[in-house]
Amino acid sequence: MWRWCGKPNWPVNHQDLRLSELYLNRAEANWNLQKYSEAAEDIRIISQRAHPERTITITYSSNDDLYKQIANERNRELCFENHRLFDLVRRKENLQRSADCNATTCSLTYPNTKFVLPISIKELEANKAMIQNPGYN
Repeated sequence: MWRWCGKPNWPVNHQDLRLSELYLNRAEANWNLQKYSEAAEDIRIISQRAHPERTITITYSSNDDLYKQIANERNRELCFENHRLFDLVRRKENLQRSADCNATTCSLTYPNTKFVLPISIKELEANKAMIQNPGYN
């Protein structure tokens, strides 16, 4: 996203972070630190914001169940913000789309060269010693 800061020819690469994304990041970090009740509280806060008329309680049958809830909430909350690929790579998870998938790729097993993004041509031209990532010629 480009923002103009009062000067017509001065673009700034501006990155927005949503508060819900910060809570989701903290929930996942707390889960990794085995602070499960704190991770569940972060998910509760996000759910409560989305449903203010209800009292939200996060219950989980196991720590793995809580992790799935964190991942599902992240998918719902950030579904149109291009986080999914990075989440899959960070978690080292396979990509598996639903049975009605009509994309050219409906499943990928991790690791796969398609989980790695290409190096831009500009960067390759600036440094001739760089080698393009596998799968991109």
